Amino acid sequence: MSLGLALGGVSLAGNIFGNIMSARQNKEIDEILSGRMNDLQSRFDQDYNTSYFDTDQAKSVIKTLSDQHTRTNERIENAGAITGASAEAKTAQRAKSQEGFGDSLTKLAGYGTQYKDMKEREFNRRSDTLQNFYLQHEMGKGDNWANFMGNASNVGEAGIAAGAMGSADGKGRFPDLFGRNSSFGKRGGII
Repeated sequence: MSLGLALGGVSLAGNIFGNIMSARQNKEIDEILSGRMNDLQSRFDQDYNTSYFDTDQAKSVIKTLSDQHTRTNERIENAGAITGASAEAKTAQRAKSQEGFGDSLTKLAGYGTQYKDMKEREFNRRSDTLQNFYLQHEMGKGDNWANFMGNASNVGEAGIAAGAMGSADGKGRFPDLFGRNSSFGKRGGII
């Protein structure tokens, strides 16, 4: 067997081994990207389908508004007792306080729409980023395949060339370029 064929075989085996390892890594990357996308979708579904009033932020605001409303009503009662305000006057003040409380809750509901829009934009941004990673990964797979095919072609060409050079001496051996019978091995070299 000629040296060229042996080197070609080693090169081909190295390419095959490299592609097997690359395929394993590609599978792991596919699983990671798929898992991240599933996690992202699950989180988005949970956040988007949750009422804004059920979020910790909204609950905190509602509690603060409710506490303020309760204190305002207590002040109305205390001030009415001190000043001798009529029941109608106290009722009018409580109605105004209730109206302010209702307006605040309406504004809070509007923030719920903004909250959902923000969650959707955030999901789209992250999803786009993951899809870009996936596309780059897929393009890398294509590049790997093209490199493998190019290397296989080069190995074949090298094997053919080595076989042709090896058979030049008629015995299928790699020629001795610097030996006694070569042009380089003679005194003075090639002229």
